[in-house]
Amino acid sequence: MKKFIKNSYLFLILFIIIVAKNYILGFFAHFPEPNIKDSYVLSLEKEINDIKLIKNSNYESNFYYGKVLYQNPYKPGYINIIIDSEKIQKGDLVLSDGALIGTIYKVKNSEAEVKTLYAKDFTLQVSINECYGILKENKIETIDNYCTININDEVYTSDIGNNSKVLIGKVFQIIKDKNKVSNTYILKPIKNFSNLNYLIIMGGK
Repeated sequence: MKKFIKNSYLFLILFIIIVAKNYILGFFAHFPEPNIKDSYVLSLEKEINDIKLIKNSNYESNFYYGKVLYQNPYKPGYINIIIDSEKIQKGDLVLSDGALIGTIYKVKNSEAEVKTLYAKDFTLQVSINECYGILKENKIETIDNYCTININDEVYTSDIGNNSKVLIGKVFQIIKDKNKVSNTYILKPIKNFSNLNYLIIMGGK
């Protein structure tokens, strides 16, 4: 009799475990596993739509995706990425979160190399308050002193040629020219480069 009661208790415990297990598994079955890749693509598509609404822009560019492989330890300021289109070419703009991080430097098969704002040989024509200058590394020069530029003024890519204006950063410091010809402006990029994942490439032909 005692043996029967003992076996009954064991059977009851086993039955409860099986029912609880099925209930828990059934509960989580209602929550499909999120598709991380789709989430990234959706966020990038939203970013592309935001870029298309840039104020005073009048351009027709194509947008492509790039996945960061690594930041090249042998070439500081360069990033290697996987690209999703054969139309991407040297000179195309590369963005993250709607801000410029660099330009396409080299393309080979399904990979490309990005020259970022931190590369020593990076140069780009930029604009501040409708005045134009040359960005080299983090310094902006050749802007005439008649332009009124202050700390925290936004820096954009030049709209000459491709009719596009993409945010790069803000003026962090102003170095006055003793000859009062052309001041030097120090750039503070908008984007933090320490955590780059998916990028947007703008301008493929």
